[in-house]
Amino acid sequence: MLRTLLLAGVLFASAGAVAGALPGAAHAAPAILAQPGCDPSDQAADAPKRSGEAASEPCSPTIDRAIATAKMNAALSYSAYLDGKGSKATVDAYEAWLRALTGEQPRAVVRLDDASARGTASIQKFFWPYEQINPNYCGPATAMSILRFLGPSTSRTPNKQGIRDQLTGVPETDQEMFAGNFWLATAKNGQTYWGEKYMPFTLNSWRGTKWYVQSAGPGLEGGTLTKEQALAAIKFDTDRSYPVAENVLYSNRTYYPAGFWPGVTYAHWDTVYGHYMQNGRQVVQVGQVYHDKRLPFDRFQDVDWETHWSALGGWHGLVW
Repeated sequence: MLRTLLLAGVLFASAGAVAGALPGAAHAAPAILAQPGCDPSDQAADAPKRSGEAASEPCSPTIDRAIATAKMNAALSYSAYLDGKGSKATVDAYEAWLRALTGEQPRAVVRLDDASARGTASIQKFFWPYEQINPNYCGPATAMSILRFLGPSTSRTPNKQGIRDQLTGVPETDQEMFAGNFWLATAKNGQTYWGEKYMPFTLNSWRGTKWYVQSAGPGLEGGTLTKEQALAAIKFDTDRSYPVAENVLYSNRTYYPAGFWPGVTYAHWDTVYGHYMQNGRQVVQVGQVYHDKRLPFDRFQDVDWETHWSALGGWHGLVW
């Protein structure tokens, strides 16, 4: 997590290394279905390079774009079905095509908006967000949290030494591994970059599928993810017990989760593990990996969606 201090109204940060300058007012996003894979910013001359990339599958704009489009189509059709405006047959067809493209096996679907069923979902019973071991390791903590839940315990993809890394469940060990150059390169860069080569690569290469896609929000130049699409993505994944990674901005311009010190701007990775309605308001369940040491740690936080969208839409977006 990149922490920045607001002093005399001036923002001091290395945010340019993450996504350019802090955005101003978020511009309106056109209605499109998905972000293509192979983010052009990843190919820029000044984009950070990682050792060990030869071991990964080369980025294919055609297949990645097809997967991103298929996944958003599946999510939107599922959201319509939940709202009583679509058919289960349509959802099943889109999801079958998505799983064929990604190599991901089917998973049980539990509607988390159903209070009577929510407690039976594995993501509600077993997902555990791990606290980051230092101020910069929100990305490694997010990856560890998701992969400890989903598995496998041993990476499907060998690292640059030809070794398949293993999860131990020890935060100091696992987060240092994910902070290495082959995975998130957090130790080298001092933060976890947004980009196809980082969080999506790590989650997919570890698991041996292409399930996780990156969708950039309107706070990022060129980002087109809308609030409706983001919520559809969260519902689609979490109802199938897939935790979602998100890159957000917590500040006095958005909101502060429990455990975050007011007056500090946090460019941050964390997780979303559920959703439900309460008194007519949409709520999302955030699996938090950080707290200021002066404040208690609250790893499970239920947040009004309108409030949370300010932090998500105002920064980078989702890996889902």
